[in-house]
Amino acid sequence: MDSVSFLSVLLTGVLSGFLSGFLGIGGALVTTPFIRSILRMPELIALGTPVPVMIPAGISGAYRYYRSGYVDSRTFIRAAPASFIAVMIGGILTKYIDGAYLMILTALLLIFISVNMLRNKKKGLNWIKLVRKEKLSILVGLVAGFLAGLLGIGGGFLLVPAFLYLFEDSTKVAFGTSLSVIVVTAIPGTFVHSFLGHVDWKLAGILSIVVIPFSYIGAQTSIYTRESIVKKIFSVFLIVFGAYFLVCEVMGL
Repeated sequence: MDSVSFLSVLLTGVLSGFLSGFLGIGGALVTTPFIRSILRMPELIALGTPVPVMIPAGISGAYRYYRSGYVDSRTFIRAAPASFIAVMIGGILTKYIDGAYLMILTALLLIFISVNMLRNKKKGLNWIKLVRKEKLSILVGLVAGFLAGLLGIGGGFLLVPAFLYLFEDSTKVAFGTSLSVIVVTAIPGTFVHSFLGHVDWKLAGILSIVVIPFSYIGAQTSIYTRESIVKKIFSVFLIVFGAYFLVCEVMGL
């Protein structure tokens, strides 16, 4: 790794760590396209390498949210074990699915979810209130974990909207709870992707060191930022990054 690449990795760790804490997403939404588009590594390495980095990033950010009372412990207790199991299934399936298609699917999911968040529509979700929150927490954990394992991301892109609109949590509680679940999800995800040879451990080690302080700073910044502003930033971030991600994969950049 030359000096320019090393500096790029450090800057990616800073950005990934800060956004992980600030938006409750785990950071892979930044790290995965960087590894793929800038470092030009294979699709599956780009999907698997960010997973172990989510553990220190998630712990650092979640700890800051927890200290301020922004973690729903009851939702975490139900969603985390379900996600823990589902992420292993999703991770194993990456061996049998073309990595390029996984990247495109990631981008489309980001754009779809973020547009709906900006529209702020809750119509059509009233029936969900008929389902007990305990059962819904398990279902959300299963779906988020499966997609996290399949796409090599923390699942925050799904967890945060779910906590916001299905559970009607505040934005900061959604972020804090999401990061807490991501930590648990990333543990089996790391094992599976490592076993399949999808992790560049040298790169993951450098990123892990950098993300710890910046995830905490990101969480701190989010806590002191107005709810409405943070929510809009989260939505716009997903749209912009999803579009960039999609263009890069489709055009082979």
